[in-house]
Amino acid sequence: MITALMAVCLITAQAFSQKTYQVSLPGSKGSLKAVVHIPKLKSGVRCPFVVVMHGFTGNKNEKMLIQISEGLQSRGIGSVRFDFNGHGESDGQFEDMTIGNEIADCKAVIETVKKIPGVDPRRIGLLGHSQGGVVTGMVAGELGDKQIKAIVQLSPAGNIGDDARKGKLLGTRFDVANLPATHDVWNHKVGRDYLKYAINCDMYGTAAKYKGAACVIHGSADKAVPCEYGKRFADGYANAKWVLQPGDDHGLSKHRPQTLHTIYSFFSKNL
Repeated sequence: MITALMAVCLITAQAFSQKTYQVSLPGSKGSLKAVVHIPKLKSGVRCPFVVVMHGFTGNKNEKMLIQISEGLQSRGIGSVRFDFNGHGESDGQFEDMTIGNEIADCKAVIETVKKIPGVDPRRIGLLGHSQGGVVTGMVAGELGDKQIKAIVQLSPAGNIGDDARKGKLLGTRFDVANLPATHDVWNHKVGRDYLKYAINCDMYGTAAKYKGAACVIHGSADKAVPCEYGKRFADGYANAKWVLQPGDDHGLSKHRPQTLHTIYSFFSKNL
C-alpha cells in the first residue's frame, strides 16, 4: 500500500509539469519501471489511456513500443509502457516470472494509472506484443469491457499454451510428466511455475470473454508465432478487427508504418 501511494504521489507531482516521464509502479514482484506519456491537454479535459506491454524477454524501450506511445501521445491519447517483473529495469527474477504474474502486473498498473491527473479511467485500452499480447487478451477477458474499452494484440503468442501441453516452448523441449525446476529458453531460464501456468491456463477461452473492441495484427511470415494463433484470438472475439500483414515477421518490421497507422486509428476510434 505504501509503495502504491508513493507511486501515485510521484505521478501526481510530475504529470502537471511533464509530458513524458519515468516512474516506478507497484507490481506483483516489486517495483515496475515505466515511462508515462501524457498528451497536451486543455484545462479540465481527460485523455484516453493505453497500457503498452512487451513480450517474452522484451522490455519497455523497444523501438516499436516507443513509436506506439509517441504516436498515441501526438493524437491525444496517453499511455504507459513498462517492464514486466524480471524484465528490463523492473524488480524480480526472470525465472520467477509467469504469464499469471504478468497478468497481475498489468492489473496493478491499470489501477495505478487510473489515478493519474488528466487520465479518463473510463477509457482504458490495452496493447501487447507476443506474450504481452496474450496478457492483453486474458486481462481484457477477466476485467471485461466495462473496465477495458479497447485492446490491440500484436503477434499474440497463443502457441505458448498449445506447445507447453506437448512439452515444447519456443523451439525447446521439456518433459511434461517431470517438469524441471528451471528450463533454458532463448538464453534465459524459466521456472517450473511458468511451465505449469502455460500448460494449465486457458488463454483463448479467457480472452473470448471480452466483448469490447479488439484488433489483432499478425505477420504471415512470423516464424516465432505462426499467424494462425493470432487469427484464433480474433475469431474468438465478438467484436474484432483481424489484420494480416503479408510476408511480415514477428516484430512486424516490414509493414511498420501500416501497423502503426492501424493502431493509432483503432484507438482513436474506439477509446
